[in-house]
Parts: sequence; structure tokens; C-alpha cells
Amino acid sequence: MAPAIAACALIAGAVFATPAAASASVPVSVSSASPASAAAPAESATPAPTPSAAANAGAAGVSLTLSPSGAGTVTAGADLIVTVEITNPGEDALADGSLDLSLGRTPITSTAVYDSWLAAASGDGTATGTADAASDIPVSVVATAPTTALPSGATHTLQLTVPAAQLQLGAWGVYPLSAAYSVGGTAEATAHATVVWSDGVSATPAPAGVTVIAPITTTAGSTGLIPKAELEKYTAVNGTLTRQLDAVLGRPVTIAVDPRIIVSIRALGSTAPTSAVSWLARLDAAPNPVIPLSYGDSDIAAEHQAGAPELLKPTSFAYALDAANFADVGPLIEPSATPTAGASTTPTP
Repeated sequence: MAPAIAACALIAGAVFATPAAASASVPVSVSSASPASAAAPAESATPAPTPSAAANAGAAGVSLTLSPSGAGTVTAGADLIVTVEITNPGEDALADGSLDLSLGRTPITSTAVYDSWLAAASGDGTATGTADAASDIPVSVVATAPTTALPSGATHTLQLTVPAAQLQLGAWGVYPLSAAYSVGGTAEATAHATVVWSDGVSATPAPAGVTVIAPITTTAGSTGLIPKAELEKYTAVNGTLTRQLDAVLGRPVTIAVDPRIIVSIRALGSTAPTSAVSWLARLDAAPNPVIPLSYGDSDIAAEHQAGAPELLKPTSFAYALDAANFADVGPLIEPSATPTAGASTTPTP
């Protein structure tokens, strides 16, 4: 009788989605500039919870990077200080211009609005006191500074300060911030960011929970299963798998284990090294949440970029199974699989 080591029992196949990333790096260098203020309270609605700046290229190739101080958090009574970097990568020099810093006074309450705000900045919009033309989100100019001529390949960094009394923000929240660079009345580039307003009075959201995930893996190999001798070495008293498990067992950590380790132990049946079986028993009894990595801890991002329609996985372990090794083994080695309705009962890992 063939051993019933079905794929569902051997491989806890998990597919982790590759996170889509879209963020701009924000330099923190500060240079001199003569900040001037000009305020006129206006309403605005914009980003959501994250105070990072976005850099965007304008029509002439000009890039603008907006970086609020204090990690983007503003507290009651404190001025808002913003560093702006203007870069001209084009071949033509730019004449003297001006930079307008605008602030929205309606907090962003959804990630959709936040994403659209950060994605909207471009070279064809400028904050003029009512709305940012690139996003249709109401903002008002709170500071203006002149900019010097910018030769080809040059970068100009300046700093603008908005006095605390001029902020006029309401309850705790994330507020839109934008900068618009223009030369001779022509908008060259805009940049969007957000600031978090913490007035010390309004109720703030509960801190977000953070989960620490610790992977348990072995060295990469060219075989689908880990050889018996290596398993014995890895699960010895000072073996790498033993040390990895010791480090996280019983701690507030989620264990992400390579299914190849579990499959390699179970595929040996009654011939599995005692140390490996003991290690598997400890993992099985762990109070930690346990989740699977991709098989062999494969590079999911590389698979996705190569055009794989789904996560790559083994097709069969039949070549490694010997029915004689499963005559008298417990559920730790040969777990009973509960087939789903209509599913084949033939083990096909």
C-alpha cells in the first residue's frame, strides 16, 4: 500500500503576494533659503496616514522633492518646517522662479484618497490658493519663497517655515501638503506629501499591531528534498535548525518555515533521524503561529517577474517514498489528510 503522504499534508503551500511598491526617496539635506509666509485659510482634503514626501518630474524634466521635518509630524505650538529640493536634469538653464508651499486643512481619511494625492503631482499643476490642479484637492498657499536660476544639472535646496499660528489645523489626522515650482508664471513641477497633525488633545487611533516573522530555512540545495545526513546535522543539538527554533520558540514571533524541511523529514518515514523527528515534534507543539514559506524558500519576486502564472512547487515526491518505511509511523510523520469534496485521494504533491 502506497504511503498516504498527500501534498496537502506535506506542503502547507502558501502564496505570498509581492507587495507593490511606489515611493520616492526623500533627501534630508537642508540648505539656506529665504522663507516667506503668506497665508489664507482654505479648505483641503488629501492624504491619509503616512508622512512621506513624493518627488515628481515636471514638463521640463525638473524634479521636486518635498520633505517635512520631524518625520512629517507636527505638534501643537510648533512651526512646520519643510525642505524642498529642486533639480534641473535638463540641458537648458532655468531662470529665477518661485516656490509655493500649500497645505490642505481637511484630513485624509482613506487610503484611496491618500494614494491618489501622492500619485497626482506632476509638471502641469500648481497650488494657487484653491485647489491643486493636478489632483483637484483643495489646498491653500501658506508660504512662498523665491528660487535662484538653476543651470543644467544643478540642484537647489531651500527651506520654508510655516508659523504654528498659521497652520490652522483641526483634529488629529493626516493633512495634504504640496509644493509648486514655477518660472515666469509657468508651472515646472509639483510635489505632494502629507503631514500628521498631533495636537495633544484629540483622540488618536490605537497603535497598529506589529507582527514579527522569523523564517526558518536551510542552505539552498539542488535537490527537491534535504538528504538524510544533512537533516541529522541540521537538527543536532547545535545544528542550524535547532538553533533557529530555539531562538523563536515561545516568543511573540510568527514562525515562517520552509515546507521543504517538513517534507524531507516526513518523506523518510520510520528512517528519519531521531533528532529530526524530535525537531518536528517541537515545531508541531510550538505555541507560536506557524506559516509556510514558498517551497525551498524560493524567490517569489523573481518567479513573478519571470512571468510564472503561479507559485512554483514540486510536482511529486513519489521517487523518494518507500512504502516499507510507513508501516508503523505516527501522525507526526504521516498526518491524515482530510480530502475536500470532489478532490482526488491520490497523493500528488
